[in-house]
Amino acid sequence: MTYRRGDQCRIPDRMDASLAKLTSGVMVRHVISESLQINGANDYQQDHPFEYLYRLARNRRLAAGTDEIQENHIVAALKRNGLSSLA
Repeated sequence: MTYRRGDQCRIPDRMDASLAKLTSGVMVRHVISESLQINGANDYQQDHPFEYLYRLARNRRLAAGTDEIQENHIVAALKRNGLSSLA
């Protein structure tokens, strides 16, 4: 994606990426957990779609960097740039 001078957009930095990864990972975990809670033990059976989604979501969160790593990136950016980096 190309940005021209004067555009109101900015290129996402490492903190933005970490915030997005952390937020999406927490949301996926919550949604899958709720679906497993609602549907019961059947979802844990092998080859069930929810079981597959649970494993997929868990693996993606680890591959993208654990929650703790994302939190460390966010804290480091806030220490470096202050709270103005959230604006």
